[in-house]
Order: sequence, then structure tokens, then C-alpha cells
Amino acid sequence: MLTSKTDASEPEYEGLPQGASTSTHMFAGAVAGIMEHCLMFPIDCVKTRMQSLQPEPAARYRNVMDALRRIITTEGVWRPMRGLNATAVGAGPAHALYFACYEKLKKSLGDIIHPGANSHLANAVLQALSYPDSKQALVSS
Repeated sequence: MLTSKTDASEPEYEGLPQGASTSTHMFAGAVAGIMEHCLMFPIDCVKTRMQSLQPEPAARYRNVMDALRRIITTEGVWRPMRGLNATAVGAGPAHALYFACYEKLKKSLGDIIHPGANSHLANAVLQALSYPDSKQALVSS
């Protein structure tokens, strides 16, 4: 049986160093938010078109990839990206604040519930507070 050796000093994957500053959390949140919006914007554009109540008669799409291909073919390669700049400018500050607040509250609440360790209960409570309308709030944490 093969076992892997893990070094305790090795940083956790997908995690910031212990004791990272609030500005580091804000920067990480802003970059993650902007990247997410930039990557998903063309798909969101297609989704919005497919959900519109009165689409153009020529806009009959079989699926998302067909819609994206037809939009690019008929309207140009940059059409699915129209409006991305405003979305990216808004996403940076929004995700920076969200991520920094989430991490700060997770640490504070985790220290109260389970000092010195990661508290799954704290993560679940913060997830539920972050997404009060979501049925998946407690499941996804």
C-alpha cells in the first residue's frame, strides 16, 4: 500500500498562510471574484439570452454551446463579452469585502466555538448567514 508523507510545515492547498492580513484576504477575494466573473460572463450572457421572454425569432438555440457559437458567428467574437468591464469593476470590491469579512468572522467564531482549530460549525453558521435563502447553505460548507 502506498502512503504519502505530508509535511506539517507545508501550506494547505487552497489556503492562505496562517495569520494572513485582512488586506491579503481582500486582495485574494478581489482577484478570485474578478477571475470568476471574467470566465463565466460569456456563459451568463448565453443563459440570459436563452431565458429571455421574447427572444429574437432567429435566436433558437439547441444548447449553450450552440447558442455561444451562433452568437459569435452572427454578432462577432466580442459580443458575449459586452459589459464585462463594468461587471469586473463591481466584482472586485464586492468579492474583496465578502471574502475578508467571511474569513475574519470565521476565525472569530471559530475561536469561540473551537479554539485553535478549524470549526466546521463556525463554517456552517457563516455559510447559512451568507446565503440565507439557499437550501444548500449547510450542505455546501
